[in-house]
Amino acid sequence: MAHVFHLTSLFPCRLQLALLTVVLLHKVFTNVMADSLDKLNAKILSEHLHTKFKVHLEGGDTELEIVEINEPPAVPKLELFVLILRGPSSARLIQRVHRLEHETLGAFEIFLTPIAEDEQSTTYEAVFNRFRKQQS
Repeated sequence: MAHVFHLTSLFPCRLQLALLTVVLLHKVFTNVMADSLDKLNAKILSEHLHTKFKVHLEGGDTELEIVEINEPPAVPKLELFVLILRGPSSARLIQRVHRLEHETLGAFEIFLTPIAEDEQSTTYEAVFNRFRKQQS
């Protein structure tokens, strides 16, 4: 004899089913994928110098300001640039991938390394080193 499960036996009332649906949809929509890092390059970031990325932390949000973009010499087939960000020393980020959200540029998963610190701020670096896209 086949066992048939009805939603009413799993969820005694329609309200519980509705609440479960809301919770699942919330998890889907708040876990939105980050934008592709292919959208970022030194020129675009330079146009947004002194604007801020928001970083969500367990203890609250913090902001990192774009303070410098460096483009060291690279071979023609490689794109190399360094993004320098500064944030408050009170919310020092550890070296790892962080989700950064920018009002204009979008949201990105970027590996940050703290490189300097003083009483007021911590400076971070993100190095981009990749093959250039071939022009068609």
